[in-house]
Amino acid sequence: MAFSLTSEQQATVDNRGGGLLVSAAAGSGKTRVLVERLLARVEGEGLDIDRFLVITYTKAAAAELRGRIVEELSARLAERPTDAHLRRQATLVYKAQISTVHAFCAQLLRECGHLLELDPDFRLCDEGEAGILMLRALNDVLDRRYEDIAEGSDFARLVDTMSAGRDRSCWTSGGGCRPTPIPPPGWTGRSGPLPWRG
Repeated sequence: MAFSLTSEQQATVDNRGGGLLVSAAAGSGKTRVLVERLLARVEGEGLDIDRFLVITYTKAAAAELRGRIVEELSARLAERPTDAHLRRQATLVYKAQISTVHAFCAQLLRECGHLLELDPDFRLCDEGEAGILMLRALNDVLDRRYEDIAEGSDFARLVDTMSAGRDRSCWTSGGGCRPTPIPPPGWTGRSGPLPWRG
């Protein structure tokens, strides 16, 4: 190990109580903790590294995490070159599932899509296509909700909140004045809700 872990980091590495959320600032050692947590299971419990599913949000993070795992395995192998289990892990790490959520889901659909009668030639949409599809789906949902909006319903309260101070008489008269989402340039959904206009 390049540096010793703090007591909180060590508690995270040692925790076996189920789901665990690790939230910390950039540069605080989250990746180090993830690597140590994974290798503690691999070494301490004799598990193979390719039996784990390791999910990140970006391709760069997945590549960095795999690289750090490889580095740590290599360092441990240098200390214990006759450890057959570690040697096996150094080979298995390259077929371990360390990827983004999207890549994992795409692989799962490619392997099991036939069960859903999914076309095996499907592809992931790009960001522009995703934005268009998301906006289309949002508009479809809003159109259906406005068709039968009931005074005092959760949806009516949401509309009231989002369009505070505007004339609401057209909501029930079918006047077509429902708030419409306006995606600003570069909006991807990760930066919060869409701004609205009446």
